[in-house]
Amino acid sequence: MTNLVEYQIFIGCRDPQLSEEIFNEKEITDLISAYFERIQMNFSLLVIKGGYHYENGWYDTENTLCISIVGDAEMKILQIARTIAMFLNQECSLVVKNPLKMKYM
Repeated sequence: MTNLVEYQIFIGCRDPQLSEEIFNEKEITDLISAYFERIQMNFSLLVIKGGYHYENGWYDTENTLCISIVGDAEMKILQIARTIAMFLNQECSLVVKNPLKMKYM
């Protein structure tokens, strides 16, 4: 077993100024996939439901991206999270760091 780190990036898909999603699910998954292909990084992507409490007091349930990346540098992951959040016009993203033991079988 190899000791690695898994990072999960959670980012909402609804534009807070427009109160709607700019991209449909296929468009957003295609865009994110193309981004990771361009930077040549392994990833997994899920579209899930999530809730978020905005700084202005508004609470919303929205489609949320969950991007999983195993074994890369933390600073690089944080930059990726900022880039995607900025592209989707989000106030922030959530980055979770999990220790991981893995083995390809």
